[in-house]
Amino acid sequence: MAFEWMLVINKVESPARQRFSMLHEYKHVIDHVDRVVLYASEEDAERAADFSAGCVLMPMRERKRLFGGGMQRVEDLAEHFGTSTAAVRVRLDQVGLIDPTTFTRNLRCARPVQTTPWRSQRFRPVKRSFK
Repeated sequence: MAFEWMLVINKVESPARQRFSMLHEYKHVIDHVDRVVLYASEEDAERAADFSAGCVLMPMRERKRLFGGGMQRVEDLAEHFGTSTAAVRVRLDQVGLIDPTTFTRNLRCARPVQTTPWRSQRFRPVKRSFK
């Protein structure tokens, strides 16, 4: 059985939001056939689609280079990647760099979490006040 897919994007949304939405919905198309096997719930499928869109728009290597180099303001990262600030916040939460319930603009990465050499470096977020 063949399917024809049509992804519709809201033209009144910003280009950043449109790109995120397109990639999010495309992930649903990719997973459609195996969705029941892949995800225990609709919420899991939505999280996976958000994660996938974030991976494409904010690649790990570039995100780590920028964040580790001091570009940690959500607004700066959003401008660099051409995404919304909401997408950046979600992505930073997904990779453990911020806690969205306590997020402040002054969040800084104080020190890396100890990881083995063959694994990707992780960072422990620390809130600091810069006044």
